[in-house]
Parts: sequence; C-alpha cells; structure tokens
Amino acid sequence: MIKQNSSNFKKLSITFLTLTALFLNIYYLILVGSQLKPWEDEIVSLSSNLSFINELNHNSFPYFPLFEKKNIDSFSPYNSIGPLSSIGSVLWLLVDSNNNLLFARIANIFYNLFLVFIIFKTCKVNLRISNLIYLSFLTLLLIPWWYGALYSLGTISGMLIFTICALNFENNYYLSIFFLGTLIFFSKFYLIIPIFSFLIFYFILNKTSIKKLFYGIILFSIPTVAWYLIIMYKEGVNYIYRYNNALLDLLLNQPGSGTKSALQIKSFSFFDTIINSEIYQWNSITKIRILLVPLCFIFLMKFLKFKNIPEKIFLSIFFSIIISYFWFLIFSETKWIRYSQIFIIPILILIILKVTEDTVYRSRNILFIFWLMLGLFMNNFLSLIFFIFLISLNYAFNFKLDHLIFFLYLIFTVNLFLEINNFSIIDINYYNLNYCEPTFNTEKCMSQYFNLKLPEFNF
Repeated sequence: MIKQNSSNFKKLSITFLTLTALFLNIYYLILVGSQLKPWEDEIVSLSSNLSFINELNHNSFPYFPLFEKKNIDSFSPYNSIGPLSSIGSVLWLLVDSNNNLLFARIANIFYNLFLVFIIFKTCKVNLRISNLIYLSFLTLLLIPWWYGALYSLGTISGMLIFTICALNFENNYYLSIFFLGTLIFFSKFYLIIPIFSFLIFYFILNKTSIKKLFYGIILFSIPTVAWYLIIMYKEGVNYIYRYNNALLDLLLNQPGSGTKSALQIKSFSFFDTIINSEIYQWNSITKIRILLVPLCFIFLMKFLKFKNIPEKIFLSIFFSIIISYFWFLIFSETKWIRYSQIFIIPILILIILKVTEDTVYRSRNILFIFWLMLGLFMNNFLSLIFFIFLISLNYAFNFKLDHLIFFLYLIFTVNLFLEINNFSIIDINYYNLNYCEPTFNTEKCMSQYFNLKLPEFNF
C-alpha cells in the first residue's frame, strides 16, 4: 500500500511538474517574442513568403539598408529566406485579420517544435508523449540564438528538416532525398554544405547502386527545377541569366559564404577571419558552446552508438557536422552565430538522444561528459551550477532515467523562472500590423513594423 502511494505520488509530481514547465515554456516564448526588436530579416521573410503563398512571387518591398546597392527583384538570391523558413508565421498571418506579429512569431516556434517532436518520434525515444513534448521545448530553447525561429529565419527549421530526412534516409530514401533537395532554394541556400556532405559520405559508405543513385539525383533536382520554372513563369526566361549572375555574386562575394577564403586559401589569414568576425562579440560560455563543444563531440565519436540510428546514417551525419564545423571555423569570414546552427543543431540532438537512451553505457565517465556538454547550453549560470550538481549526483548514485528526466525538468523550470524575471509584457494588441493588410509589401506596412517601440533585451 505504501509502495503504491509512493508510486502514485511520483506520477502526480512528474505530471504536475511537466504541466507547470510546459506552461512556463509557452509563457516564456510569449515574453521573448514580445521583446524582440524589429529586424530587416524578419520582415523580409514574412513579406516575401506571404507573397509566395498569395501570388507565387518571392519579393519584398525594397526599403531596407540590407538591400542597398543590390538589384532586388522578385526571387532575388539576395533574399535567401525561403518559404519553408516561416510556415508557422505565414499560416497565422493568413488567418489573422489583425496581422498580430507576436502570435505569428509564436506560431513559427510551434512549427519548429513540431519538427523537433518528429525527430524524437523517429528515434523512438522511450518517454511519454507529454515528456516528449517538453523535451522538444527543451531542445529548441537550448539552441544558441534559438529566437531566430521567432524571427522566421530558415536555419533552425531547415536543419531540423535535414535531421528528419537524414534519420529516415534508409527507410524512406526517395522521400528523404526529395526533401533534402527542397531545402536548398525553399529554405536557406547555405544548407547545401551539410546536405552535400551527408549525401556524398552516405553514397560512398553505402556503395549505392548506379540505378538508385540516378533516381536519387533526379528526385533531389526536382525542387531546384521547380524553383527555376516558377521564376521563368513569373519573370520570364531572360531573368534566369540575371538571377544566376546574382547567385554567383552572392556565393563569391558574401563574406559569410566562405567561398572567397576557400579560393584564396594560400594567401588568406585564418587569424584575420577570427579577429574580424562576430566571435569577438561572444561571451565566454558562447565560445565554449560553439567552438569547444563540437570539438569534444568529434573526439568522443567512438562512444556514440544508438539503438535506433543505423551506423551508416550516424557516420554520414557526423561527417556533415565535421565539414560544417570547419567551414564555419576556417572559411566563413563573418562567423555569424546563426550560421553555426548547421552543426550545433545535429550535435545537440544527438547528445540529447544519447543521454535519454535507457541503456547500459560503456563508461559512466563518458555519460557524465555528455550530460555536462548538454548543460553548457543553459543560459543561466546558476542553473548550470544546479545542473552540474545533479549530474554529479547521477554519477555517484546512477539514477534511473525517469528520475533523471524529472530532475532535469526541475532544473530547467528554475532556469525559466530566472529568465522570466528579466521581462515585462506589453499589451497584446500593440503588435497588430493593421497597415499590412492585404499585403506586407507597402511602405506604410514597413514603417509601422519598424516603428514598433519594443523594450530592448540583451539576449
């Protein structure tokens, strides 16, 4: 009887904590979404992708410093935020007559959460649905610069779709390779780095037959052909030449692409790319997350074995992580933190999959290191201390997975409480973009967006 009551109390406690943490997550997302300052990339994403849905165009009002001295047309490569980047926010704006920016941001977060949830279901993570939902929140909020998803940028959603396709590559080869091809022009073009790295290594490792490879190339090419056909239909055949020239200019001269550094590898200075990049603006913990955690992950590769991920798939993902990491570290001149998501997201997901596997590990020392690597993605220093204390107890007493997840929820809930204290909320109606009906591509709409006076918060 006592044992049964104890079991019931534990279940009720976990349920209560899970529901509380879910509520805090949603409330936290609303608060963060209400504080984000207007930014050119967000309104470009919303306006161009709404235009794509409504008119099969992909253009944005040429109002921004971002587009100075560029010949910006519909489907311009300089606007590299594809329709898959903002599915959640665009769907919300299509049904919301008030064009509420805050709710559009939250809708796009839920779109990204859905993608994370699919990843965990694909890998058959042995947790209840409610816990999987919470784990999806946890994963998304641990991604450095995660609020890019609130801004409807494409890297996070694109990398989540990439991960889904990679994990399903053997079971759903043709569908997966088709969606990988879709990401290049319909999400973010620079995702071509992890995509090509994954595919090349997989085909070499798997010794794919010529026939299967041929059909794969055709399916992979269909989205690109479709993109060009849409451009020809809307802008005419002659526009293709100008589009390709602009795309080539972007690849060769955009500092973040790393192409110029790669072509001048004999003369370029690695240290100059570090000194002149965004890295110097990062704090110490961000430098550890982005620069040192991937190196530690790479060195610990031999300890990464998964029940539900075939070895060839894991090795191909791992190879794409290595290529993406060293491209970012060596060749990218800007080293924008959002570019690091092309290797940080699969690393973070693989670490979470590893520590949530209910299996016997070869080494408790290695497991402790993986937990520690996960804790380094927490924003609040006090929460990180609690987290290290928790995994130290786990190292000493070897908790069951359910108990460990319970304490993880507790730590992360405390982390949210500490984060929420830094915010103040504004009237929800303040975010209505009334001048953006029926289209975002007007000067009035842009003026209203950029004149939103939101309290600045240092993320």
